[in-house]
Amino acid sequence: MKYLLVVFAFLCLVGNAEATITLVQHGQIDRGTGTNTFSFGSAVTSGNLLVVFFNLESGTGTPTFTGSSPCNGTWGPSVFVSNATLSSTAGFTYTKATGSGTCTVTQSGVGGSVSWAWAEYSASAGWAATVLDQSIAQSAPGTPTTFTSSTLTTTVNEEVLVYGCRVQSALTGTSAGFTTETNNSSAQWISLVDRVVSSSGGYAATCTVASAEFIDVAFGTFKTTTAGGGTPIKKKVTNSKLQKNTGNNKLQKG
Repeated sequence: MKYLLVVFAFLCLVGNAEATITLVQHGQIDRGTGTNTFSFGSAVTSGNLLVVFFNLESGTGTPTFTGSSPCNGTWGPSVFVSNATLSSTAGFTYTKATGSGTCTVTQSGVGGSVSWAWAEYSASAGWAATVLDQSIAQSAPGTPTTFTSSTLTTTVNEEVLVYGCRVQSALTGTSAGFTTETNNSSAQWISLVDRVVSSSGGYAATCTVASAEFIDVAFGTFKTTTAGGGTPIKKKVTNSKLQKNTGNNKLQKG
Protein backbone atom coordinates (compact mmCIF):
# COMPACT_ATOMS: atom_id res chain seq x y z
CA MET A 1 0.00 0.00 0.00
CA LYS A 2 2.79 2.43 0.93
CA TYR A 3 4.52 1.66 -2.39
CA LEU A 4 1.32 2.39 -4.32
CA LEU A 5 0.88 5.69 -2.52
CA VAL A 6 4.44 6.72 -3.40
CA VAL A 7 3.91 5.83 -7.06
CA PHE A 8 0.61 7.71 -7.13
CA ALA A 9 2.21 10.82 -5.59
CA PHE A 10 5.05 10.68 -8.13
CA LEU A 11 2.60 10.46 -11.04
CA CYS A 12 0.68 13.43 -9.68
CA LEU A 13 3.87 15.47 -9.50
CA VAL A 14 4.81 14.53 -13.06
CA GLY A 15 1.33 15.38 -14.31
CA ASN A 16 1.52 18.82 -12.74
CA ALA A 17 5.07 19.63 -13.84
CA GLU A 18 5.56 23.18 -14.99
CA ALA A 19 5.92 23.91 -18.69
CA THR A 20 8.29 26.83 -19.24
CA ILE A 21 7.92 29.26 -22.13
CA THR A 22 10.84 31.66 -22.42
CA LEU A 23 11.17 34.87 -24.40
CA VAL A 24 14.69 34.46 -25.76
CA GLN A 25 15.01 37.70 -27.74
CA HIS A 26 12.96 40.46 -29.32
CA GLY A 27 13.62 43.57 -31.36
CA GLN A 28 12.34 46.18 -33.76
CA ILE A 29 13.40 48.06 -36.89
CA ASP A 30 11.68 51.28 -37.89
CA ARG A 31 10.30 52.23 -41.28
CA GLY A 32 13.11 54.67 -41.95
CA THR A 33 15.69 51.88 -41.62
CA GLY A 34 13.71 48.82 -42.62
CA THR A 35 13.94 47.13 -46.00
CA ASN A 36 12.39 43.92 -47.30
CA THR A 37 15.16 41.96 -45.57
CA PHE A 38 16.21 41.94 -41.90
CA SER A 39 18.10 39.68 -39.47
CA PHE A 40 17.24 38.72 -35.90
CA GLY A 41 19.43 40.63 -33.46
CA SER A 42 21.02 37.45 -32.05
CA ALA A 43 21.52 33.92 -33.30
CA VAL A 44 18.37 31.76 -33.09
CA THR A 45 18.25 28.25 -31.61
CA SER A 46 16.97 25.18 -33.40
CA GLY A 47 13.39 24.27 -32.52
CA ASN A 48 12.46 27.68 -31.12
CA LEU A 49 9.38 29.58 -32.26
CA LEU A 50 10.09 32.67 -34.38
CA VAL A 51 7.33 35.28 -34.71
CA VAL A 52 7.71 38.27 -37.03
CA PHE A 53 5.35 41.24 -37.22
CA PHE A 54 5.47 43.61 -40.18
CA ASN A 55 3.98 46.82 -41.51
CA LEU A 56 4.37 47.32 -45.25
CA GLU A 57 3.70 50.92 -46.20
CA SER A 58 2.56 52.07 -49.63
CA GLY A 59 1.55 48.57 -50.54
CA THR A 60 -1.38 46.18 -50.18
CA GLY A 61 -1.53 42.57 -51.22
CA THR A 62 -0.32 39.19 -50.05
CA PRO A 63 3.24 39.17 -48.65
CA THR A 64 5.39 36.04 -48.78
CA PHE A 65 8.38 35.26 -46.56
CA THR A 66 11.54 33.19 -46.87
CA GLY A 67 14.36 32.65 -44.41
CA SER A 68 18.06 31.83 -44.41
CA SER A 69 19.45 28.42 -43.38
CA PRO A 70 18.50 28.41 -39.63
CA CYS A 71 14.95 29.53 -40.45
CA ASN A 72 14.35 28.23 -43.96
CA GLY A 73 11.33 26.14 -43.06
CA THR A 74 7.79 27.08 -44.06
CA TRP A 75 6.79 30.57 -42.94
CA GLY A 76 3.18 31.33 -42.21
CA PRO A 77 0.72 31.39 -43.64
CA SER A 78 0.93 35.08 -42.76
CA VAL A 79 -1.98 36.65 -40.94
CA PHE A 80 -2.50 40.25 -42.04
CA VAL A 81 -4.93 43.06 -42.74
CA SER A 82 -4.70 45.69 -45.47
CA ASN A 83 -5.62 49.28 -44.62
CA ALA A 84 -7.03 50.86 -47.78
CA THR A 85 -6.94 54.39 -46.35
CA LEU A 86 -3.24 54.16 -45.49
CA SER A 87 -2.47 51.83 -48.41
CA SER A 88 -0.57 49.58 -46.01
CA THR A 89 -0.47 45.92 -44.96
CA ALA A 90 0.16 44.85 -41.35
CA GLY A 91 0.32 41.40 -39.80
CA PHE A 92 2.58 38.56 -38.71
CA THR A 93 4.22 35.39 -39.92
CA TYR A 94 5.98 32.61 -38.01
CA THR A 95 8.06 29.45 -38.21
CA LYS A 96 10.13 27.12 -36.05
CA ALA A 97 13.89 27.41 -36.40
CA THR A 98 15.33 24.47 -38.36
CA GLY A 99 18.85 25.13 -37.12
CA SER A 100 20.93 27.49 -34.99
CA GLY A 101 22.63 30.66 -36.22
CA THR A 102 21.80 33.98 -37.89
CA CYS A 103 18.23 34.10 -39.18
CA THR A 104 17.64 36.50 -42.08
CA VAL A 105 14.05 37.01 -43.25
CA THR A 106 13.04 38.37 -46.66
CA GLN A 107 9.60 39.64 -47.67
CA SER A 108 8.38 39.70 -51.26
CA GLY A 109 5.07 40.37 -52.92
CA VAL A 110 4.36 43.83 -51.45
CA GLY A 111 6.44 46.96 -51.97
CA GLY A 112 6.89 50.05 -49.83
CA SER A 113 8.82 50.93 -46.69
CA VAL A 114 8.86 48.19 -44.05
CA SER A 115 8.68 48.17 -40.24
CA TRP A 116 9.59 44.97 -38.38
CA ALA A 117 9.17 43.59 -34.87
CA TRP A 118 10.25 40.08 -33.93
CA ALA A 119 10.45 37.63 -31.04
CA GLU A 120 11.97 34.21 -30.39
CA TYR A 121 10.43 31.85 -27.83
CA SER A 122 11.56 28.51 -26.42
CA ALA A 123 9.32 25.93 -24.72
CA SER A 124 10.61 23.25 -22.35
CA ALA A 125 7.80 20.92 -23.43
CA GLY A 126 8.45 21.67 -27.11
CA TRP A 127 6.21 23.43 -29.60
CA ALA A 128 3.28 21.63 -31.18
CA ALA A 129 3.72 20.33 -34.72
CA THR A 130 1.01 22.76 -35.81
CA VAL A 131 2.17 25.59 -33.59
CA LEU A 132 -0.36 28.31 -34.46
CA ASP A 133 -3.53 27.72 -32.47
CA GLN A 134 -5.72 30.76 -33.15
CA SER A 135 -5.26 34.01 -35.11
CA ILE A 136 -6.97 37.16 -36.28
CA ALA A 137 -6.10 40.45 -37.99
CA GLN A 138 -8.43 43.46 -37.87
CA SER A 139 -8.59 47.19 -38.52
CA ALA A 140 -10.35 49.48 -36.07
CA PRO A 141 -13.37 51.28 -37.48
CA GLY A 142 -12.66 54.98 -37.87
CA THR A 143 -9.87 56.55 -35.83
CA PRO A 144 -10.35 55.62 -32.14
CA THR A 145 -7.93 55.97 -29.24
CA THR A 146 -8.41 52.32 -28.28
CA PHE A 147 -9.34 49.17 -30.16
CA THR A 148 -9.90 45.62 -28.92
CA SER A 149 -9.87 42.67 -31.28
CA SER A 150 -12.38 39.88 -31.37
CA THR A 151 -11.76 37.20 -28.74
CA LEU A 152 -9.61 34.17 -29.54
CA THR A 153 -10.23 30.98 -27.56
CA THR A 154 -7.12 28.87 -26.97
CA THR A 155 -7.32 25.08 -27.03
CA VAL A 156 -4.43 24.00 -24.74
CA ASN A 157 -3.20 25.34 -21.41
CA GLU A 158 0.38 26.35 -22.13
CA GLU A 159 0.49 28.96 -24.88
CA VAL A 160 2.17 32.24 -25.70
CA LEU A 161 -0.16 34.94 -26.95
CA VAL A 162 1.48 37.52 -29.21
CA TYR A 163 -0.04 40.51 -30.95
CA GLY A 164 1.16 43.52 -32.88
CA CYS A 165 -0.39 46.98 -32.96
CA ARG A 166 0.16 49.01 -36.13
CA VAL A 167 -0.15 52.53 -34.76
CA GLN A 168 1.37 55.92 -35.47
CA SER A 169 2.35 56.75 -31.90
CA ALA A 170 3.43 54.98 -28.73
CA LEU A 171 1.05 52.56 -27.03
CA THR A 172 -0.36 53.83 -23.75
CA GLY A 173 -2.35 50.70 -22.90
CA THR A 174 -2.72 47.00 -23.73
CA SER A 175 -4.80 44.00 -22.67
CA ALA A 176 -4.58 43.18 -18.96
CA GLY A 177 -1.75 40.80 -18.13
CA PHE A 178 0.17 41.47 -21.35
CA THR A 179 3.68 42.96 -21.65
CA THR A 180 4.72 45.51 -24.27
CA GLU A 181 8.04 44.18 -25.58
CA THR A 182 8.65 46.76 -28.32
CA ASN A 183 6.81 50.09 -28.34
CA ASN A 184 6.32 52.36 -31.30
CA SER A 185 8.20 55.66 -31.08
CA SER A 186 7.90 56.78 -34.71
CA ALA A 187 5.09 56.84 -37.26
CA GLN A 188 3.74 53.42 -38.23
CA TRP A 189 6.00 51.10 -36.35
CA ILE A 190 4.74 47.79 -35.06
CA SER A 191 4.45 47.49 -31.28
CA LEU A 192 4.82 43.86 -30.12
CA VAL A 193 2.88 42.69 -27.06
CA ASP A 194 2.82 39.22 -25.47
CA ARG A 195 1.64 37.06 -22.61
CA VAL A 196 2.28 33.49 -21.45
CA VAL A 197 -0.83 31.70 -20.17
CA SER A 198 -1.32 28.50 -18.18
CA SER A 199 -4.99 27.84 -18.89
CA SER A 200 -7.10 27.73 -22.02
CA GLY A 201 -9.73 30.42 -22.43
CA GLY A 202 -10.78 33.52 -24.31
CA TYR A 203 -8.27 36.34 -24.90
CA ALA A 204 -8.44 39.60 -26.86
CA ALA A 205 -5.82 42.11 -28.03
CA THR A 206 -6.16 45.77 -27.03
CA CYS A 207 -4.20 48.68 -28.51
CA THR A 208 -4.58 52.08 -26.80
CA VAL A 209 -2.95 55.36 -27.85
CA ALA A 210 -3.13 58.93 -26.59
CA SER A 211 -4.80 60.52 -29.62
CA ALA A 212 -7.32 59.26 -32.16
CA GLU A 213 -5.72 57.49 -35.13
CA PHE A 214 -5.90 54.47 -37.41
CA ILE A 215 -5.19 51.21 -35.57
CA ASP A 216 -4.55 47.75 -37.03
CA VAL A 217 -3.99 44.65 -34.91
CA ALA A 218 -2.75 41.14 -35.71
CA PHE A 219 -3.03 38.53 -32.97
CA GLY A 220 -1.84 34.92 -32.75
CA THR A 221 -1.74 32.24 -30.06
CA PHE A 222 0.97 29.56 -30.21
CA LYS A 223 0.69 26.21 -28.45
CA THR A 224 3.14 23.83 -26.80
CA THR A 225 2.93 20.05 -26.94
CA THR A 226 1.56 19.84 -23.39
CA ALA A 227 -1.88 20.58 -22.01
CA GLY A 228 -0.71 20.29 -18.39
CA GLY A 229 -1.78 22.54 -15.56
CA GLY A 230 1.53 24.08 -14.53
CA THR A 231 2.28 27.78 -14.51
CA PRO A 232 4.43 28.82 -17.49
CA ILE A 233 7.27 31.21 -16.76
CA LYS A 234 8.43 33.90 -19.15
CA LYS A 235 12.02 35.06 -18.93
CA LYS A 236 13.19 38.01 -20.99
CA VAL A 237 16.80 37.43 -22.02
CA THR A 238 17.84 39.85 -24.76
CA ASN A 239 16.35 42.96 -26.26
CA SER A 240 17.41 44.12 -29.70
CA LYS A 241 16.22 47.45 -31.03
CA LEU A 242 17.43 48.81 -34.35
CA GLN A 243 19.81 45.83 -34.48
CA LYS A 244 21.47 46.73 -31.15
CA ASN A 245 21.40 44.21 -28.31
CA THR A 246 21.18 45.06 -24.62
CA GLY A 247 20.95 42.71 -21.67
CA ASN A 248 17.55 42.82 -20.03
CA ASN A 249 16.97 39.91 -17.69
CA LYS A 250 13.60 39.57 -16.05
CA LEU A 251 11.55 36.67 -14.73
CA GLN A 252 7.83 37.02 -14.88
CA LYS A 253 4.98 34.67 -14.17
CA GLY A 254 2.07 34.90 -16.60
